[in-house]
This record gives sequence, C-alpha cells and structure tokens, in this order.
Amino acid sequence: SGKLVPKDKAIKRYVVRNIVNAAAITDLKDASIYDEYALPKLYYKMYYCVGAACHRRIVRARSKKERKNRDPPVRRRFTDGKKSK
Repeated sequence: SGKLVPKDKAIKRYVVRNIVNAAAITDLKDASIYDEYALPKLYYKMYYCVGAACHRRIVRARSKKERKNRDPPVRRRFTDGKKSK
C-alpha cells in the first residue's frame, strides 16, 4: 500500500511470481530453441498497513481472545512438491 507504516508494525508478505503468465509459458517453450530453459521469477516483499491488509483479505479479523495470541501462524512446509500439514 502507499501508506507510510512503521516497519515492525507492517504486515509483510514475500511474493514469488513467474515473470510471464501461465497462458504464455507454453508459447514461449514452443518458440524457444533451448530444451530445458528455466523461466526467471520475480521475488519481492510487500508491506501492508493493517487497514489495507484487512481490505485485501491478506489478514482476517480475529476474536478478542485470539488477538492476544502473538505466536506466528503454523507454516506449511513443502516436501517433494507436496504440501505437508
């Protein structure tokens, strides 16, 4: 968001995206002369103020009891391309 937010208060999300959209990937692979060319990705960190993060549904409203909980959420790990719970 465009709002100035203290860095420790901001909601931070690390975004990894393909440079090209999914529809164009097959066209690029067909037109490429290289067999195994790995398309580069975009890596960037997004900072949101609390209001913008709620509006974009990046974070959800929590009950009064849950707001006291300051533990980080459980992270899902990927192993062999599959999500583990």
